[in-house]
Amino acid sequence: MNQIHNELKVLQDLILSAEFKKEASEALEKFKDYLEKVKTLGPYNELNWPVDWTSTVWDFASNLREVTKNTSNLSNYIGEVTHLINNSKNINTEILEFILCELSWDSAAFEVSNKAQNIIKELYEKYPNNLEFKHAYAHFLTDEGIYLEKADQLYKACIAVWKNKSPQTLSAAFTCEYKMANKFLQNKNYDRSIELIRRAQKYEYYKSSQMQMMLLYTFNDKISDTKTLHSLIEETKLDAIKTAKKMQGKSIELLGLFTAIIAFIMSTVSVFGKVSEKMILPIILAMGIVLILFVSTISYMNDNPKNFLKDFRFYLIVAFLGVSIALAYNFSSNQSLISKDEKNILAKKIGIIKKMGG
Repeated sequence: MNQIHNELKVLQDLILSAEFKKEASEALEKFKDYLEKVKTLGPYNELNWPVDWTSTVWDFASNLREVTKNTSNLSNYIGEVTHLINNSKNINTEILEFILCELSWDSAAFEVSNKAQNIIKELYEKYPNNLEFKHAYAHFLTDEGIYLEKADQLYKACIAVWKNKSPQTLSAAFTCEYKMANKFLQNKNYDRSIELIRRAQKYEYYKSSQMQMMLLYTFNDKISDTKTLHSLIEETKLDAIKTAKKMQGKSIELLGLFTAIIAFIMSTVSVFGKVSEKMILPIILAMGIVLILFVSTISYMNDNPKNFLKDFRFYLIVAFLGVSIALAYNFSSNQSLISKDEKNILAKKIGIIKKMGG
């Protein structure tokens, strides 16, 4: 820092000291002197706005907000800067807007986060080459947890110029990258999360911090463990679903089998005395074949193989279907299916009906 920056830093300390002593009017007068000197710095450039001075402005604004939090004095400082900005004709107000931004951060002047975002974003867009506004906008995006990748880009742009002169910025950039990796972890995008952590591990400005490197390695292990656990859970779910479907299929097959047995028994009982004795066995055999065909079809439909030509049940169904058709054809041409007793009873019923009709 050169002489003017040292003078500004002294004024910052004097303003804070006066506020701490409850000498509000004296503090405000010193702040007016401070603003007059600040204006001489002009538009943003690295020489007139060195980060080792602007970082003291961050601390000054933060401390001033803290020391005036139980009073309305902060609004006086904000009002003084706003007045100068509004009445500065043909004078670049970039440095004054920087002071206003730092004073207003996290204060009642912004009122709600949406308004704060709009003010900071407006300054960032108005002065695209000003690293201070990139830095402030990156802070806001990180605090809100939105557009973290954009915030990371802004932080990296500042660090590329400031190097390791601003430990606060390095810490904020690390927090942003950590949040971003954790966000992908929560969304189960494990590969992207690991990619971000490994990128951070290679970043030269993080390597100097043992704490940050330890956090990155620990988080990397956490992602790997979570990914493995998630895979095991998914495999277990799939196995459970397959087992449930298989058990359900077996239940349907057993139900079909019991249904076929009951149907076979009932059909067999009903056959006796209604067909000729020589046809009882073929009919029972035919019913048995049809019911086996029924059970085989249920089993095949319940567990349909990809290649049916390699499944013996397919050939079993075809074979029994052929036998069933052959038996049906044979029975249709046979005239003595009904027993003699049944024929006599039927003839008597027909005779009675004819007499009643005559």
